[in-house]
Amino acid sequence: MVFTGININRAWKSDTQWFQEYIATFAGIELSGNPQGLSEQQKHDAARAVADTGRFLPGSAEYKSAFNRSVNDPDLSTGSKFQDASKYYHSDANYNFSHLTDFADIQVGASYRSYDLNSGGTIYTDKDGNITYSELGIYTQIQKDFDVNDDMELKITASARYDKSELFDGFVSPRLSAGLTVNRDHNIRASVQTGFRNPTTQDLFIGLDAGRAILIGSGADNLAGYTRTFDVSTDGQTASRSNYSNTNGCECL
Repeated sequence: MVFTGININRAWKSDTQWFQEYIATFAGIELSGNPQGLSEQQKHDAARAVADTGRFLPGSAEYKSAFNRSVNDPDLSTGSKFQDASKYYHSDANYNFSHLTDFADIQVGASYRSYDLNSGGTIYTDKDGNITYSELGIYTQIQKDFDVNDDMELKITASARYDKSELFDGFVSPRLSAGLTVNRDHNIRASVQTGFRNPTTQDLFIGLDAGRAILIGSGADNLAGYTRTFDVSTDGQTASRSNYSNTNGCECL
């Protein structure tokens, strides 16, 4: 929505022209001594009225034409279309050994996920080609019931999961819990566990100019995959420079 609105306006008048007209009108009132005695807000309103002259109005043919061009253009400098054909492939398996042993309820399982990011550089930093990586998880759980007496039952559950992303070191997250049932009507439960989550695709590889901010993922090589050209003025000379990554991984000009 933000980029659609921005590019509809730019189809009508460039940012440079709008600001020049606005500033020229405001400055003209100031330099004339403000003979009409306008307040600060009235001077701003007058400057905007001049700069806004001819703006495309919603519903007009010009507005509809600019809107359609913007929403069908994947270049966010001139349009607002997200062009995303990303995919991920997921599989998981679980096996319960309870039919093989009476000692406890034992389960093992695994999951595998493969990512294929393909937004043509409109969302992720994949302008030069798809970004692919994978994640693997393996887990096991043991659950044992104990009859404390005729009215009380204790259930102990222990589990552990190992997660490994292609991009990060593996991590083990254990969990231990105990549940006590009293008179079948009251339950007391206690547990201790650790939490873990791999970063999402956007956490890692987003590269999106959102207007008010530029969103850059924290993947190790992600900043190197994002480029944006800025016009800069030095000593009256105009030149273009692109951002790059320094040794601290921050975005610089």
